[in-house]
Amino acid sequence: MTHFHTIIGADGSNSSVQNNLEFQYTSWNSGRSIGITTNFVNTNTPDEMSLREMGILKIYGNDKSKVPFTFDELKEKKIVLENFVYYRGPTHYFVFTPTVNSLIDFGVLRRPEPVMSDLLSPKNIDLEKLQELARTVATIAKLPTSCKFVDEDIGKPDIAIFDFSGKKQATCQAKFATPEGGPLAILCGDALVEPFWPTGTGANRAILSALDAAWIIKSFAKQGRLNVSFRGALPVISTKLIKKWHSYYQVMRSVEPGDLVSNYSLHTIEPATRYKNLKKQS
Repeated sequence: MTHFHTIIGADGSNSSVQNNLEFQYTSWNSGRSIGITTNFVNTNTPDEMSLREMGILKIYGNDKSKVPFTFDELKEKKIVLENFVYYRGPTHYFVFTPTVNSLIDFGVLRRPEPVMSDLLSPKNIDLEKLQELARTVATIAKLPTSCKFVDEDIGKPDIAIFDFSGKKQATCQAKFATPEGGPLAILCGDALVEPFWPTGTGANRAILSALDAAWIIKSFAKQGRLNVSFRGALPVISTKLIKKWHSYYQVMRSVEPGDLVSNYSLHTIEPATRYKNLKKQS
């Protein structure tokens, strides 16, 4: 039998570690919210390199002083967006949130099903229309039509439509795997806090929670507490450490970019080096 000191659940929002070890979580639902992500090949032409990275909220969608195109231009093509984001890297990455009615009007969704699982079931999605919609949005955003969709491994265009109406987050980030003690189970990434992409809280919190997990493992190891034979109540020093870590978790799950120490070279796995408020306290 293989023994281990810790198990880390970094296996996504439907985490088996979270489910099997019965972590508690809170959740909320924002109604019917649908997102679309897609990637186009970046051939690094001058026209492509001149594209401006942007994130546009609905309230600014028709302000030409802030955006290179207007949401009204898309509305004329039966596409109504709530938000729009474009990043240029190895690929041209687009993510945007169309309304349910506009997806029906455009023909992406075949029927206006009342239940989200039925609305976004494969049989209710016209993939050709989905690709046409993504291409239309990218073209309005000035992406050259010569840019092709990135192909996934299965030979299909890299485009996805998903439901982000709900969000959940664990009430605590760690627990012992058995009531008697034993290996420490830790959650990080989407298994700990599901992202809400319009606010840009996906990869950043995943990275922060991974660093936090590394810090607590190192802290326990320094105390000699990562021992598979350990049983019984936690020693006082370890209990204090867990409480301290939980307070760090409260900071991490509500942190905004401006709350981080701006000089990233100062960041370590120690949470107090990364969050401005904690740095002041330390």
